[in-house]
Amino acid sequence: HLKTQARHASSASRAAMMAVSAAIALQVLGGCAQSNLGPELPQTSSIDNGSNAARPTDQKAHAAKIALVLPLAGYGESAQIARGMKQAAEMALFEANNPAIQLIVKDDGGTPQGAMAAADSAIAEGAEIILGPLFGKSVTAIAPIARRANVQVVAFSNDPAVAGNGTYLMSFLASEEVHRVVSFAASQGKRRFAALIPDTAYGRTVEPAFRDAVANSGGTLSAIEIYPADSSGMLESAKRVLQTISDAERAGAPVDALFVPAGRDQISQLGPLLVYSGFNSAKLKLLGTSAWDVPVFSRDDVLIGGWYAASDPAGWSAF
Repeated sequence: HLKTQARHASSASRAAMMAVSAAIALQVLGGCAQSNLGPELPQTSSIDNGSNAARPTDQKAHAAKIALVLPLAGYGESAQIARGMKQAAEMALFEANNPAIQLIVKDDGGTPQGAMAAADSAIAEGAEIILGPLFGKSVTAIAPIARRANVQVVAFSNDPAVAGNGTYLMSFLASEEVHRVVSFAASQGKRRFAALIPDTAYGRTVEPAFRDAVANSGGTLSAIEIYPADSSGMLESAKRVLQTISDAERAGAPVDALFVPAGRDQISQLGPLLVYSGFNSAKLKLLGTSAWDVPVFSRDDVLIGGWYAASDPAGWSAF
């Protein structure tokens, strides 16, 4: 279903609340450095909200510390998401109302180098767990730093390749979303699939997942195009995949669905290119991932009626 509300940032924010809440729960249940919870979730830390005036003075001195590492600076989409996550983390901490837990917020600038500096700084300040970063390359960059300090990481990347050996993920994985939307399409009678996938790290993650999902659903992969980031490359790829779809229809084996796992920046260019290249929404169902879960998608006529996998709207309404 195509949603019309902005939930992309909210999805990340909810993940941040869950991560902080989990960290607080672990601190309450097991104690920081002595936790023996194993591989399921790491040791913890949280906030000092100023309510500890009547408590023993040594409680603050021994407060557990959570580091939150996010790309907070700037005005782009990632910075807006990061600021929402920071606010969600603060909500979780104030709701817990546990002054024995402190939050250390670090801006990683959206780069691996910035993430390394942020992790070093947070660990120097006594962080016992790191929540974040947001991007896979940044997670990979801080993982060895955190391991050397015996600090576990709960990151928000959707790339499973960055997880393991003390690094955990709290996010929606792209492969699960792809399998979800393809299996749903198959349940609605879609049997022949095509794809237009970006030549990015995200695209390289979803492509094998898409191939597997089509095979697992009993479908047929009729065409797949990998397009470069520049607009001319997008246009040529869109023309090629739609030409293949047109040829398949004339051959009596029409393609039922076109998978387009594009983000906000890409779809603003791809939407008009699809129309220009001859896309017909009456004959071809568009499929996407939660990367579609931003307001701009509901304003693009070519996407109306498309299907994508995302979190339950009822849960968001309650939230």
